[in-house]
Amino acid sequence: MIPGKSKTATTRAEEQPSGSSTGPTTYNTALALPHPLPRTSFYQEKIPLLVAFEQCLYKHLAEQAGPGAHHARPFVAAECGVYKGHSLIACARIARDLGVPIRFFGLDTFSGLPTLSEIDADLSPPKAAYKARTLFADASLEDVRERCEAAGLLASIELVKGLFSDTLTTLPELQYDFVNIDCDLYEGHMQCLEYFYGRMKEGGTIFFDDYHSKVFPMAHQAIDDFLKDRPEILFHVRWGEDGENQTKAFILKE
Repeated sequence: MIPGKSKTATTRAEEQPSGSSTGPTTYNTALALPHPLPRTSFYQEKIPLLVAFEQCLYKHLAEQAGPGAHHARPFVAAECGVYKGHSLIACARIARDLGVPIRFFGLDTFSGLPTLSEIDADLSPPKAAYKARTLFADASLEDVRERCEAAGLLASIELVKGLFSDTLTTLPELQYDFVNIDCDLYEGHMQCLEYFYGRMKEGGTIFFDDYHSKVFPMAHQAIDDFLKDRPEILFHVRWGEDGENQTKAFILKE
């Protein structure tokens, strides 16, 4: 994926057959996210994340095997906006399958979207459902921890409950290889970017789930505002046909 001269560069994730016709036909957060080939179209929205994460792991493996590597270090990642934990667990499974030691932080309120800030309220669509009720409140820290335990991944995943404004500064001081920002709102994006940007490894990936979301247009605005005076160029990637929030975005830290 090679950026052009403009501020954004567009490509598509691996073009693979849609997989078995006997599998689910629509995405369901109650289902696990399988990552081995062949890709299956029912979870096509998540495939760009899994591919980007896997490629970042391969890069880490290559660096650890290179002549300049003096000691092994774990791959360090974070997900900001965990919800029910399926993306978090799927990514951690990829690391385990590749034999990569990982330290993975999962940050969320685990009680739904926070109260809208003034800028989020201003940027949200007039009839947005989250103006009238709390979305994603059907998840809990206990449920996500149970899923992580059932997957055998509790040793590598650290769940952090609370608002980003309260929890980010409690994280240990580390250099990050991969950060997935999937928190919908302007304030959350800005808080996460302000914290993680300066802590990214050179060449590390910051992945944006909601850059093209029409439901949460404030994510697009926050990312653009943060990057406008910085050198990184956004990549845009999707798998399969375009649709609501099917195209994702990411940067590689310079």
